[in-house]
Amino acid sequence: MKQKLLGYIAALLTFMLRASLRLTIEVHPKIDLDKNYVLCNWHGKKFLSVAYITKIFKKRPVVAMTSASKDGAILATCLRQLNYKIIRGSSSADNIKALVQLLRALKNGANVGFAVDGPTGPIYKIKPGVIYLSQKSQAPIIPIGCYLEKKHIFTKAWDLFELPYPFTRAKIVLGEPFEVPADLPKTAIDSYLLELEEKMHQTHMLAAKLD
Repeated sequence: MKQKLLGYIAALLTFMLRASLRLTIEVHPKIDLDKNYVLCNWHGKKFLSVAYITKIFKKRPVVAMTSASKDGAILATCLRQLNYKIIRGSSSADNIKALVQLLRALKNGANVGFAVDGPTGPIYKIKPGVIYLSQKSQAPIIPIGCYLEKKHIFTKAWDLFELPYPFTRAKIVLGEPFEVPADLPKTAIDSYLLELEEKMHQTHMLAAKLD
C-alpha cells in the first residue's frame, strides 16, 4: 500500500509539472503513428519523454519495464497513471525473461519504451538488448532527444538524472526511425550500437537547437 500511495503521489507531481512546461515537439516525417516502435532515450533524460510519450503515441499502447523491487512498484504505479502498460522485471537480473516479454509486446503491436543505457550504466553506452528487440520484432528504433532549459541535475546519480523546473522551456525531438535487419549477423551488432549511440547524441543536439 505504501508503494502504491507513493506512486500516485509521483504521478500527481508529474501531471502538475508536465502541465507547467512550455513544450515544443518535433516528429520526424518518416514516423508513422499507426505503426509500433522501440522508443529509446538515455536513462538520465527520460523524465520528459516518459511524461509525454503516451500523449504522442495514442494509437497503440506503450509498454515500459520496471523492476520487481519496492522502488519498481512505485514507478509502476506512477507509469500506469500516465497510461503505460507495465512489465515487471529487470534488464540486468533475469534479462532474457524481460526481453522475451518486451519482444512479445512488440509482436502484439505495442510500442516499447526503453532507457538504452539503463539500469545502471555506464552513462550513454547502449546495451545490446535494444538491437535484439528491433531485429526480432522488426519494429524500428526511434531515438528520442530531450532538452530542458532550466533543470536540476542529480550530480551524484550515475545517470545525471535531469528534473525540469516548473514553467521552463522543454523540447522533444523524435528522430528518424533506425532499422535493424532481421538477418543482422552477430559480428555487426557492435557497429549498429555505435551508430545508434551517434544518432541518439545527434537527436539530443537537435532538441537543444529546436525553436
